[in-house]
Amino acid sequence: MIPTIKKRRKIGSNSKNKTSSLNKDIIVGARIAKKFGQNLHFGTIMSPCKRGLWHIQYDDKDNEDFDRNDMENALELYKNESKRYNM
Repeated sequence: MIPTIKKRRKIGSNSKNKTSSLNKDIIVGARIAKKFGQNLHFGTIMSPCKRGLWHIQYDDKDNEDFDRNDMENALELYKNESKRYNM
């Protein structure tokens, strides 16, 4: 029997392990927050769009697509700021 060689997956931003742990926290309909200058804006995760991006709609009806890093920051900011606003 001849042993087979398995390809190793490169660890990085496209790593399945990194994105799958974040994907568990990302739920369509979940709330996010983002600061624009001194102003804090709240929004909702509407849907996944392009690979690795999520479509966000802010409460003022503006839209934006977030990558993994943006999403981590927005979810954490919402978690912290929603306590201040009793949300």
